[in-house]
Amino acid sequence: RGYVLLDVESRGTVVLRVAENIGGGLETGCVVWTGGCMLLGLFVSGALDQLLGHHVLELGAGTGLVGLGLACLRSPQLRVTLTDGEPAVLENL
Repeated sequence: RGYVLLDVESRGTVVLRVAENIGGGLETGCVVWTGGCMLLGLFVSGALDQLLGHHVLELGAGTGLVGLGLACLRSPQLRVTLTDGEPAVLENL
């Protein structure tokens, strides 16, 4: 474990290092969720372009998969802010 490899047609490959199961009693903030992978796939494919403005705010970012993926794969004009309420998760980001 330790990385997620995203192949996005016509956009190249992005490697995100993701620390899962970092301990400390965290149950949700340290898991790469299938739904997050699917949401990121929809965003990078352009299927949700009408929802993207100039700034994306991810509340409860957890591993940061969606926010970091958007920051890497979308236009440079898109600003991405990731937040989480757990100090251990924030340190992981």
